[in-house]
Amino acid sequence: MMMDPELRQQLEQTYPEWVESVERLLELHERGQQTFKPLNKAEALKESDARLYGSLQELTEAQKKTDQQLRELAEAQKRTEESLRRFIDRTGNGHGS
Repeated sequence: MMMDPELRQQLEQTYPEWVESVERLLELHERGQQTFKPLNKAEALKESDARLYGSLQELTEAQKKTDQQLRELAEAQKRTEESLRRFIDRTGNGHGS
């Protein structure tokens, strides 16, 4: 990061011995910012993964509920078919007598 020319001029006029140190500090600050960019990205990815994992858990639970409902529906269908078969058997196989 370059020092603002106006700031540099003011430093040179008031504290010339600080110019080099301030430039080094600004350079270190810029390097620090560059160093933390990947860390910030990694943190964002970690948070995204956590949200994705939570969504996956919710989806898994919803799938379990759906599977259970389908099993219950299949059992109800089976009972209905058995009841219908018994009814047909009692009434003469569905043909009018």
